[in-house]
Amino acid sequence: MTLPAATTQLSPIFVPRRMTQFAPIQTLLPISTGAVLLACIVGQLTGLKIDGYVGLLVALFILWSGVGIAKDTIDPLIGAKPDESLVHAIAYLMTSHPNILGIHDLMVHDYGPGHQFASIHVELPAEQDPLEAHDLIDNIERDFMKHDHLMVTIHYDPIVTSDAAVGVLRSRLTEKLRQLDPALSLHDLRIVPGKTHTNVLFDLVLPAGYAGDKVELLTQMEQFIKEQDPTYNCIIKLEQSYTAAAHK
Repeated sequence: MTLPAATTQLSPIFVPRRMTQFAPIQTLLPISTGAVLLACIVGQLTGLKIDGYVGLLVALFILWSGVGIAKDTIDPLIGAKPDESLVHAIAYLMTSHPNILGIHDLMVHDYGPGHQFASIHVELPAEQDPLEAHDLIDNIERDFMKHDHLMVTIHYDPIVTSDAAVGVLRSRLTEKLRQLDPALSLHDLRIVPGKTHTNVLFDLVLPAGYAGDKVELLTQMEQFIKEQDPTYNCIIKLEQSYTAAAHK
């Protein structure tokens, strides 16, 4: 199944940041030349010796430009937060496909123009034929590379949609998290029945910069789940998101 070309192309979201970081270089030559000419003209007309002051200003401008360029170059290598427009574009294209139920664990690695990589987990119905799911994922990865020159690695997460109990609990947990903090989310929810208790397992995703009390958050979630069924035993894994920002 091939995705329509119209829905698999990102907008030109990689260009602005990359192009603007070189703006100081492009403007350095005319500014420095103009400053020298201005100093000469002022010196000829007034006799004032401002060459030294102008030279100092040009040197400061060069220093400022160099610091900005170095920062823009080093930031991606040491783990800068990915461009929000890129994250939103990838998320939009993935979730706009009718067969994809949700996404999580999006990570973007930026090593400069033409060297961007991304990995993401997509949730597909567990009842879907695995071969069809694999073919769908392959097509999405190829489309990203063909249209956007972005290498995307997609991990397939099957989601049980035929179990009513899982669906009801997922909806209630999602609403509870929305009430606590709209930036919180969960994925990989499973219900594993046992003789004496039933394990409820899921990953709780914290947004980047989350400043809330994690212990209190876990306590509230465990209490809420117990209210749904006293036999539920919670196994919650906290997960840090590196793309989603915390709501203020």
